[in-house]
Amino acid sequence: MSWTTVAAVALLSLAGEQPGASTGLPLSPEAQGAVQRALEAMKTPYSALPQQQSQAEERLYAAAAEFRAALDELFNRLAADQLERLRAVEGEDLRAKLAVIAWDRRERIDLYELIEDTYVRMRRDPGGGQIKPPPPLVADHVTETFRLVWEHYLLTPMPEGASPMYVPRVMHALSVIHHDASVLALVHCFELSCTAGMPPKEVPGLQRRILHTLDQFRTAAAARGLLSCAERAAARGTASGGDAAWNVENYVYGRFVDESAATAGWHPILRSLDRSGLTDRQKALLDRALAANP
Repeated sequence: MSWTTVAAVALLSLAGEQPGASTGLPLSPEAQGAVQRALEAMKTPYSALPQQQSQAEERLYAAAAEFRAALDELFNRLAADQLERLRAVEGEDLRAKLAVIAWDRRERIDLYELIEDTYVRMRRDPGGGQIKPPPPLVADHVTETFRLVWEHYLLTPMPEGASPMYVPRVMHALSVIHHDASVLALVHCFELSCTAGMPPKEVPGLQRRILHTLDQFRTAAAARGLLSCAERAAARGTASGGDAAWNVENYVYGRFVDESAATAGWHPILRSLDRSGLTDRQKALLDRALAANP
């Protein structure tokens, strides 16, 4: 994976352009239109939703249906001979990732239905009582075989009938699989959480979950993702997210220098991290972390 490319994609996104807009992907104008529809639907959970719960849920359900309809259209606009090239860059380009997910979802719908039925769908205690949390992850479900399935449920707005507690389970699954190709999707979700539409009081909790997930990867790709998230939050002016004690850059620094994290592998990863494509602010945070654990 070329992390110079990833850095360029991140900067395009930060500037308001869509990731993958200039990478020459083998997508027809119709396929690009379907990708754009999916990207727009993905913004809904991070936008200003109605305060009334039923109305907010209706908006999310509609966005989830639109997201899936866009993936179906995207599948219909793809050819099998495009897949190899798209798969080669799906960890670097969000448009390629959506195309690969669209194809994978149609080809292996049984796996998507399995994960949705097991972990996403809402269940209540007998008699319609309290909502039950999703069950613990099954080992067979947290392998590369299911990675794109979990990424699909990370990116899609909440589908109708979903448990309000399924997102942490999705992130936990991705942290167990810890494949570098998932970093782009997590960072994109973080970027969406920095938009002005999301209620400030909800920002810290979501951002902590995303950062915690990336922290579990312990790879160079995840380190770059964490550095990118810290800078994005600062650039958007959302370091506090409505919580005066919440500062993304300080959180990332704390994870990098934590003694247990250092012994588990962050320090050697940071020490040997390729700095190409890093901004001055990211380099400064990296140097501060390395100085704390020389």
